[in-house]
Amino acid sequence: MSRTIHGLIYNALKLFMEMNQKLFDDCTQQFRAEKNKEKAKLKEREEAWIKIESLAKSNPQMSREQRKERPLVRSKSDVPQDSNTSKALESQR
Repeated sequence: MSRTIHGLIYNALKLFMEMNQKLFDDCTQQFRAEKNKEKAKLKEREEAWIKIESLAKSNPQMSREQRKERPLVRSKSDVPQDSNTSKALESQR
């Protein structure tokens, strides 16, 4: 950032602090707490992915026979049907 922008930001922050120190401190504390929550959430997400990856690596792969027995794509009859959705689709045609 340029020095001019830094100076303007510094002056604005200084002005806010002088206007209401308690409010400024509360806002700063709340901002830091939200940043810490975001960091914790990101860490949890990363740990969950590590766990999923390790489970996937430890899971034995299916044999070719098992894959042939269990198709990857469901047939239309296996998909649950909702009568309200079917009626709405029919009325749109």
